[in-house]
Amino acid sequence: MSFTRISLVLSYAAALVGSLWLGYQLRFDFAVPQEAERTFLLVFAWVIGFKLVCLWRLRQFEVLPRASLCSASPRN
Repeated sequence: MSFTRISLVLSYAAALVGSLWLGYQLRFDFAVPQEAERTFLLVFAWVIGFKLVCLWRLRQFEVLPRASLCSASPRN
């Protein structure tokens, strides 16, 4: 796995975690109850894992590196 692909996967994961965390905060008006806080890690692991697998299966990790390679080629 190339450095570009690893950094792409990590940036997707960070964006997914950040959006899920912000969604939890907004849902509970930034006062998340204890019951929901106890399930954070389990829910985050399942949701983020599922979304990353879906992105991988739909070949979303191959789109950006290919697009950047095409734009770097010289034009005549």
